[in-house]
Amino acid sequence: MRCRLLIGGGDQEYNDRLIENLVLSRENQFEMTMFKKKDNLEAYLNSNHYDLILLGEELMILTEGRMPKEMEEHMVLMVEGHSGYNLQGIHTLFKYQSIKEIESTIKNLFMELTTKEWVSQKKGILKLIGCYSPAGGSGNTTVAQIIAASKANQGYKVLFLSLESFPSYHITYQGTSSDNLSDYMLHIMSKSNWIMGLEKMKCVDSVSGIHYLMPAVSEGDLSGFEANRWLTWIDYMIEKSDYDYMVIDFAQDFLGKTLELIKKCHHKVFNVRGDAKGYKKWLVFLEDLNRLSEEQILKDKLVVVNQILPKSIYNRIEGDVTLNFDDSLIREIGEGRILFNSQSSVYGKIERLMRHV
Repeated sequence: MRCRLLIGGGDQEYNDRLIENLVLSRENQFEMTMFKKKDNLEAYLNSNHYDLILLGEELMILTEGRMPKEMEEHMVLMVEGHSGYNLQGIHTLFKYQSIKEIESTIKNLFMELTTKEWVSQKKGILKLIGCYSPAGGSGNTTVAQIIAASKANQGYKVLFLSLESFPSYHITYQGTSSDNLSDYMLHIMSKSNWIMGLEKMKCVDSVSGIHYLMPAVSEGDLSGFEANRWLTWIDYMIEKSDYDYMVIDFAQDFLGKTLELIKKCHHKVFNVRGDAKGYKKWLVFLEDLNRLSEEQILKDKLVVVNQILPKSIYNRIEGDVTLNFDDSLIREIGEGRILFNSQSSVYGKIERLMRHV
């Protein structure tokens, strides 16, 4: 999110500290102007555009009736507690919260007020990496998450998107949001500022910096979202977002919407279970491609054979890489959360495999 703030009035030392803290934000970009003279406000507003105007109570009272009508809803009163000022119709920001809470309040107000879309100057660089498995239990989500982490570790801006009905990624990532993928799909259907909506609803993993959405509320929300909507959204993200990579964890309904979505991806990673069931599902998948004349989907692909249990590898499956069973990959950290061990052999193999993608 990029938000232009005008800050003035009240405790000058507080305003200085506020600006210093907001400048350090890792998630949002704030452009801030501070003014000190009460009679300068109108001149500032006439010569510049500001998304939000943060004012102390005394200055807010002085500006009453002098503000352009269209700017009134952008004004935010900074308060220490109970204010004597009439708060009807005025947004408020409680000053003595943590900087994270203040940043969250500013972001929510900004998202609520703005109707414009945010388009980065760094747009048009997005690459899609799609991960798909024809059989459940193949570690597809795990591989997708490790790919996302490897790209984030290289310094890229990464969005992880899971279209699985019952995903488990939320026990790995450490972020909180009251919004989820169901909310965002509703936003896509009802509004046009899709990047702005994503900025509002996404979480950022505190360990890796990966951006993601909390899982959808129900399987019905995902199945009811038409493939054409996803295709249109992907085209929009490629054209206008500033993400470097989007890693998509696909569901198994290959002959449904997944086929068309996988074809959109610049790179495809197919995960195969290293047992008899996985081999059979893989053969059926290849037969389906041949029957539908969709063999071109295997271009720019990697086939990962995942040995899910010790000594269970089914040697007839040919892949670009075999992931041997590695019980050091997952590290439990308590409270139902896990971390991937970047020193494990599986993590290292996937990271090396994707380094130049």
